[in-house]
Amino acid sequence: MTTLFGEVIATTDFLVVIGGNAPHGPVKLVFTENQPADIEGQRVSFRGEFADENFVVRKSATHERIAERAFTLSLASPFASAEENWLRAEDELLS
Repeated sequence: MTTLFGEVIATTDFLVVIGGNAPHGPVKLVFTENQPADIEGQRVSFRGEFADENFVVRKSATHERIAERAFTLSLASPFASAEENWLRAEDELLS
């Protein structure tokens, strides 16, 4: 599985992710389950895989949710770095 992140924008027909670690411009998102309603216009991390020029989304989490979880982790583990807490929170939410 691959983790993709960036800002989600809507076109007339579908959602795409731009910026972040998108390999070559906008990437069309294809959801295996119901598309989350709250992600348009937000920075989001996705777990899934590339299929042709699309990204098949298995799980998603907004960066707001990841930040909240990372903060909680930092309280429980004060010696971990902010980056370690972020990556752990992202992994937990996308697993």
